[in-house]
Amino acid sequence: MSTRAWKLAALVLSFVIAPTVARAQAMHSVCKDGTKSMTAGRGACSGHNGVDSAATKTFLASGKTFMCTDGTMSAGGRGACSGHGGIGKKETPKAEKKETAKAEKKETKAEVKDAKATARMEKKDAKMDKKDDKKATKAVKKDTKAPA
Repeated sequence: MSTRAWKLAALVLSFVIAPTVARAQAMHSVCKDGTKSMTAGRGACSGHNGVDSAATKTFLASGKTFMCTDGTMSAGGRGACSGHGGIGKKETPKAEKKETAKAEKKETKAEVKDAKATARMEKKDAKMDKKDDKKATKAVKKDTKAPA
């Protein structure tokens, strides 16, 4: 291939890859009029009275955002990620992950506590059974020694 062909191939690839990378880094913004934008930063929601930062934080933390297979974020619903290769995976907020881990840890502690209590009760029962066996053995010996 000639150098001209290589240069042309590089130029074509830059036009294909650059928008994909830019979309992968994009995130949702919620505009003051309630619409959602795939852009963030300067100029986002410029035609919609600007970005509502509180609503954007709430929206992103709500867990209703989905990661498309190409890395862009999309609100769920019909046609979500239709132009981005489909839905990749649901984005789970860190707080939700932390809460789930905390609940699992608490459940595990409760199971361990129950297991220990059961083991203590079984040990106690075994001890009582042993005492009862000794008493029964003594009673049998006493009965056999007694004159008839």
